[in-house]
Amino acid sequence: ALSSAASDVYKRQEKMTVKYRVKTKHTKELLKEFVKFSFRVNHPKTTLRLFVIGVGFLIIGIGMERGSLAMWMCLVIGILLCIFAFARHHIGVMQLKGNDEIYQNDWEVDTSFLDGEIRIKNSGETKGFSKSYKEVAALYMDENNYYIGIEGDNLYPLPRKCFVEGKQEEFENFIKKKTGQKMMYVPFRMKNKFAIIRENMKAKEAEHDLKLEEKKKNGSCCEADEKSSEEQ
Repeated sequence: ALSSAASDVYKRQEKMTVKYRVKTKHTKELLKEFVKFSFRVNHPKTTLRLFVIGVGFLIIGIGMERGSLAMWMCLVIGILLCIFAFARHHIGVMQLKGNDEIYQNDWEVDTSFLDGEIRIKNSGETKGFSKSYKEVAALYMDENNYYIGIEGDNLYPLPRKCFVEGKQEEFENFIKKKTGQKMMYVPFRMKNKFAIIRENMKAKEAEHDLKLEEKKKNGSCCEADEKSSEEQ
């Protein structure tokens, strides 16, 4: 009885042990990275499309009768679209600054990953809150941050450089195992984007080669069956 009670106490203590801990503030740099990340995930081609449409209006305007109202309208619309295409990240950051209470008050966010739950608390609150790993709906990462998406809640950025407990390099395997979710890699550096494209192309080529081999095998089997039927 004593051994089983001791075992239960040990298990409870183990569940209460912090495996990973991240302490961070919502700095201007983090908000900027968060906005760019959200655009990459939710609107990956919007900037390019806006720019192309803007250039299209400029070309149409240049080709119209000089001094006409239509020409000026096309030029103005084209210039505005091109400006918006490259300024939309800055606009997003400004909007986020105005709505982010943690940024405005310079609070620190303390996120702890235990065996049984995730605990989140900021320095402006007396009590934090806990989330189950089952409530984690999505996992993302880029070169600088991890992002934890929780059902019915926000997307939480976790800067790699802000881990104060646990090895940051081992966090990916830990959180994938606990949540059962896949980690989506969404890089912002072009060389890493091209690396993903190359990997996808190699995977498609390998899949194509495998299908060809299966067809050859099936074809050879059919030929063998035909020969045996002819001999009979």
